[in-house]
Amino acid sequence: MTKKEFYNPETDTTETYTEVWQVEQVKVRDETHLLVKNHYWQAADGELWVDFDHPMENVQAAFNAFRESKGYLKPDEIRALRHKLNMTVRRFAEVLGIAPSSLTQIENNLRVQAKYQENLFEAVAYFLKIQGRLPEKWLVKSDRATVASDDQVDNDYIRYHNEKMAHDRVKNFDKQDDFGDAS
Repeated sequence: MTKKEFYNPETDTTETYTEVWQVEQVKVRDETHLLVKNHYWQAADGELWVDFDHPMENVQAAFNAFRESKGYLKPDEIRALRHKLNMTVRRFAEVLGIAPSSLTQIENNLRVQAKYQENLFEAVAYFLKIQGRLPEKWLVKSDRATVASDDQVDNDYIRYHNEKMAHDRVKNFDKQDDFGDAS
């Protein structure tokens, strides 16, 4: 049994806690029967406390279980897609038509992506795998675009092309569809 001394800000005391791992059934969105191994620290009086240094640990474990059950991309996989495109969070969110704060929370495992957001991420993964790039209709060079070198356009000046039909197709993306070029 691992024991550790923590300062508990809620009780304003420092005491020794015993580490406890407990399998629990949790609910995330529409998934009501997810089994997650949660991590706690047990006080001498028997009360369980989340990790004082990582209070979101159990919530993140539940998010991971949800993504696993749905077959959703994991936060690191989403971040890797963005990095492959050499885009900032702000630019990638703009291209996808979602809030930058939402994308940051998803990439940091502080939020679970909605189905339409997962469809967007899956579409990006699909086009990167098949074409090595996003469809041209998704991106437009702004009037301020400058060429950093012969081969590289400064992605800070690429913005979302507000074409409703293309965006709706991406929001409803399904890997099983015959999507074609879509550009």
